Amino acid sequence: MSWKLPVLALCSLTLAGAARAAEGVSPATLPVAAATTAPALAATTAPTTAPSTRPIALGEDLPMGQRFVNKIAGIAFDPPPQCERSKRPGVVENVVHYRNEANLITLTVTRMILGKPLRFVQPIAPARVPASGVLPDEKPAEPAFGLLDMMENELVRPPLNAVRLRKDVITGGTHGDTQIGMLAGRYVTGPRRFLKQQAFVLVNQPGISENQFYFMFDFTTPTTPDWPATAPDPAERAAVELFRRVLDSVEIFDMRAVIREQEDRLFRTRTLFVNLTEERVTKALQPEQGYLYLRDGKPVGYTYVYEEIGKRGSDTGVIIDVRAYSESPDGPKVTAAHELFATVNRKQETWASVLNTHDVARDQAGKPILDAKGMPQPFTDHFQEVGTSVMEARRVFQRDPLSRVEGFTLVDRYALIVNQSTPAGTRRPVERELAPYYLPQAFSHLFPRLLPLVEPKGFEVVIWVSSEGEVIRRYLDVEQDRRVTIGGKPVRAIAVKDQIGQEGVPTYHYFALEGGKYLGSMTEANKTMVVPVDKATILERWPTADLSPPHELKKVREGGAAGGPDNRGGEGRINPPAGRGR
Repeated sequence: MSWKLPVLALCSLTLAGAARAAEGVSPATLPVAAATTAPALAATTAPTTAPSTRPIALGEDLPMGQRFVNKIAGIAFDPPPQCERSKRPGVVENVVHYRNEANLITLTVTRMILGKPLRFVQPIAPARVPASGVLPDEKPAEPAFGLLDMMENELVRPPLNAVRLRKDVITGGTHGDTQIGMLAGRYVTGPRRFLKQQAFVLVNQPGISENQFYFMFDFTTPTTPDWPATAPDPAERAAVELFRRVLDSVEIFDMRAVIREQEDRLFRTRTLFVNLTEERVTKALQPEQGYLYLRDGKPVGYTYVYEEIGKRGSDTGVIIDVRAYSESPDGPKVTAAHELFATVNRKQETWASVLNTHDVARDQAGKPILDAKGMPQPFTDHFQEVGTSVMEARRVFQRDPLSRVEGFTLVDRYALIVNQSTPAGTRRPVERELAPYYLPQAFSHLFPRLLPLVEPKGFEVVIWVSSEGEVIRRYLDVEQDRRVTIGGKPVRAIAVKDQIGQEGVPTYHYFALEGGKYLGSMTEANKTMVVPVDKATILERWPTADLSPPHELKKVREGGAAGGPDNRGGEGRINPPAGRGR
């Protein structure tokens, strides 16, 4: 199931992704043991400041996968064979993700737009000679620090602790003249050893700042099991050859129109942020409101929301309390509770969420597991999340590697930290540096209602998505009014297209022409409609539904287990409501 509420992207995405809470991740993101030392790759060369020839071809030709073409992202290439393309939304700048589950092979392609120009290997600026002609006492020369140096630090540090095998600059692409920075490292996770190859494809085009736009290819493959660490591994040699073929197929499209559109979206978004006063935000709040999910006209879930301006400690901001529930005829029942808080200036936020999945235990074939009496064995999963983000001004010491000018300056640091836990244990906290157009969870819930609806315009923000465990771009487009059917009634309404990631499934939110009242939402891909309803409508379908504010989440925010007065199945458990049937 994949739902997105019009007024609560968080709830819909976490409900849809509850099962992902216990899902495995790629080898590249698992905790690793200390990497073993081993011989370098055959294609390894010393770092250079100018492109060398491309690495020597290794292995036999293999049929490549169906060519990936995305003119919006601005790139095309041939993916590795027998790898399945992920349909999940991209992480912030992710273009595409390929995976071969059985063979533990992953390829992720990501756009990198740097804050300032950075070459593969940054040259050291010569010392400035004063007018007197006498050089002052010089500090010891610092090593050059370029993009490859920065990314190498990420490779060799925890959690990977990889042994660097390669660091150089080559040429590739369909015309053989595209500059590509290369890194490779070998690391260990559990009983397996993996090879990680990274390629940074430079995009230098008219109208785009030089040395600021890159595509990163991250290719992870397993090495041969039990292969001696001192001998060349044929699996690694084949992976090097395969990656070379991927890079030789890269084609970069004209990015100027894409960059201009993104800049326009971000400019509108930042302008909107400036105008989000407490008065405007308060006007958009609805103290108490229910939302009903309909699939093929049948109710399959609900969300009940409380919204207010209130305090958390000494801070005043937006408080959103949510109860949510979803069900399917032969699938799991998911209950959720969320508490979101963000200051009106969006510089601080906290949130807490609890999700419980109720189903029957199933075998690998998906069939229910029966007990001694022939009855399906129950299965319950639990997911808990606590997150905070803070923007603060810090005094930092900076040194420009080119001019060698140094000194203290004030910079805004916007950081996010999220803790997630499941019955299997607490995960490693997720920490992210945030862009200025990051949208806190409480504002993400409200955002479609905060958009100006007077004319067609596009906006772009980044939000935390629990089901993906990452910060992801969210695109919203105010479109022309159109005639739609909502709740069985034809109406003319303003449409707002809402999409998570460049290739995410779009949801359309509809607002009244007069006054901008929210009317409902539709996701065509899964035929799911969301309509506003009152409390009585929800209780008529689910008489035991707990629609009270989730005050039990106070314990979650303070580091304990969730509890509550009703519909509980032990500490931190929220049982599904009983229904009246269909």
